[in-house]
Amino acid sequence: TLYRPGALFGRSGQPVLRPYEEGLGYVGSTGGHSNKEGNMDIIEKMRLDGKKILVTGGARGIGKSVALAFAQAGAAVAIADMDGEAARLTAEELALQTGKEIISVQADVTQPEQAERMVRETVEQFGRLDVAFCNAGICINEAAEEMRFEQWKKVIDVNLTGVFLSAQA
Repeated sequence: TLYRPGALFGRSGQPVLRPYEEGLGYVGSTGGHSNKEGNMDIIEKMRLDGKKILVTGGARGIGKSVALAFAQAGAAVAIADMDGEAARLTAEELALQTGKEIISVQADVTQPEQAERMVRETVEQFGRLDVAFCNAGICINEAAEEMRFEQWKKVIDVNLTGVFLSAQA
């Protein structure tokens, strides 16, 4: 019998996943099926239908990928980024791709008033905010002994202060 690697086993010692079924794949915790006890599978438990999520640094990279995953899981998503045009284009792309409500907000998360406006505009559009995924971040690849203080401060401002201000807003 073929089971997915790392298959979970219930209290009875029986696998939570049923064997691989041709055409269906692994039935149980994948593919929207329930296990034989009728429990909801992990994919269904992770649905985000109706949730309103803000993703900072959402115009590209990890932020864009996470925003896509949230939308695919059923959430409405606000793409926030310093680059307002990139945020707008990403929002349009993801809305077309997923059919979900995706908005864009231009904001520099290192500025308190912009972080507050970002959250305020998101709440105005969605009616509420359930999750803030504070993803905005930068990396300056310099050896510590060669990095200028201004570069260090910029990294700290975006990667730490930006999360703090976004969470406070």
